[in-house]
Amino acid sequence: MSDQRRPSPLREHLGVVRRRGWIAAVVTIAAMAAALAFSLLQPARYASTAQILVPVTPRYSTALVDQNGAVRNQDAKRLLQNQVEFIESAVISDAAAKTLGSRPKITARALPDADILEVRAESSDPNDAAKIANTVADTYVQNRSEDSIQGLNASQDVVEKSIASLNEKISAIDRRLDEMTEAQKTGQEGADLRQVRTSYVAQRQAFLDKLNSIQVSTGLVPTDAAKVINPALPTDSPFQPTTRRNLLIGMVAGLVLGLGLMYALDQLDVTVKTKSELEAVTKLTNLASIPRSPSWRRGEVAVLHSQSDPTSPTAEGYRALRTAIQFASLAKPIRTLLITSALPNEGKSSTAANLAVAFAASGQRVAVVSCDLRRPRLHDFFEMDDEIGFTSILRRMIDVDEMLGDPQPREVVVIPSGQAPRNPSELLATAQAQKVLDDIAERVDLLIIDAPPVLPVSDAVILSAYADAALLVARAGETRIDTVERAAEQLRLAAAPVIGTVLIGADDDPGVGYSYRRYAHRTTRSDRRRDAAMVSGRGTDADGTSAPTPAAT
Repeated sequence: MSDQRRPSPLREHLGVVRRRGWIAAVVTIAAMAAALAFSLLQPARYASTAQILVPVTPRYSTALVDQNGAVRNQDAKRLLQNQVEFIESAVISDAAAKTLGSRPKITARALPDADILEVRAESSDPNDAAKIANTVADTYVQNRSEDSIQGLNASQDVVEKSIASLNEKISAIDRRLDEMTEAQKTGQEGADLRQVRTSYVAQRQAFLDKLNSIQVSTGLVPTDAAKVINPALPTDSPFQPTTRRNLLIGMVAGLVLGLGLMYALDQLDVTVKTKSELEAVTKLTNLASIPRSPSWRRGEVAVLHSQSDPTSPTAEGYRALRTAIQFASLAKPIRTLLITSALPNEGKSSTAANLAVAFAASGQRVAVVSCDLRRPRLHDFFEMDDEIGFTSILRRMIDVDEMLGDPQPREVVVIPSGQAPRNPSELLATAQAQKVLDDIAERVDLLIIDAPPVLPVSDAVILSAYADAALLVARAGETRIDTVERAAEQLRLAAAPVIGTVLIGADDDPGVGYSYRRYAHRTTRSDRRRDAAMVSGRGTDADGTSAPTPAAT
């Protein structure tokens, strides 16, 4: 097949979607249903958040800053992170458990660009969630205040001890000065003692100032250390389950999984799906792609679309096949047309029956013979009995003239298979079988032979020697690539006059269905009565007058 005829990647992807898009749809719906079920089975969970202001440079501390403030920024970040870890520690949980009755599960975080901590609690009850968050926040504030006071008290003890030590030293110097004579006081020794005393007095004053600062800070701790600025409140909406998010995740996951499964199954599918594939593997021209009919979904139902629903896309597909065969007969007249397939149940009998009606509708005298002597189905399409037929002529139980009658234009003469013989291949290979088929072909404009499939038996290869042309039928989505390839090769080796292939149930070309539906011939009620009479043997001439009734149809 030439590159020009190869379908574009976009058309190939669209073909996969049309053939197997239902897989992606089913998987997506199933995933969304599972996500919805998961959401409905989840218990409702509520969350509440309390906010705590934590000053990183309280007024009682000056160690965190310098003149430029650079150290403060670094220490502030570390301080807040340390407080987050402290809130989530067992110290706060155990302390809050004394009020709540059990250890709460909470999370904390520091807000960016703010000296604020958030305490988040979750519960199945919104009031419990708010209570837990507020209890933990209050416990933290109280604990931080107590720690601050304890630290200040410890600092105060150290300062007071330092002041007491300095007082003792000053008192000792004063006693030594009192014991000295006036000469000693005015001398070098007295000057040195007085200088040392002045230094001790200055140090004591510094410690007194520090003590005063600590005492002031101790009074400010309850309002300056940390405080709850936004207590937690009960919420009306649960944060879990997140039904919308779960449905969205289910839809995306299902769509991805469905598309992957769709393409995987398509790659694993070894059947012919498009006319392009059929042409590539058989190296034969595809003469027609018959659109899929809804009736085929009901199983192997024999439906004569060309007669029962002549305006359907399926019937129009057979008319397109008729036109392709007529063009093929311009170079070499086709009086006998053989129709076969690689394996059974691939649409050869349906093609033979519907194509016969389509040719008859164009004004020709048509005979269709069932030469499938093993599993005949042609008679089912015309609702006939197959006791009398082709094998009856071979056994000379009835002659060709009696079977055919007087075929008229726009008539279809149907010759069933007849009683099945023990040796179909040997029977079809006889000169008598060829003579019977030649006699039938001489009395009509077109003889269509419904032949057995190629691969199981050799009947089709034998019959191909009696035909002017042959068609190889394949069913989209069912005929395996390797089987139709072997069938085409077998016919090619037998020098069978195969003029092309027919793809049954094709849905790879959206333009085909559109064309058939938009431009199919709109029949009238009289047209339908005429077509029914044509198939049953009571044909009409082109001018509408009745034609003679043949002996058998």
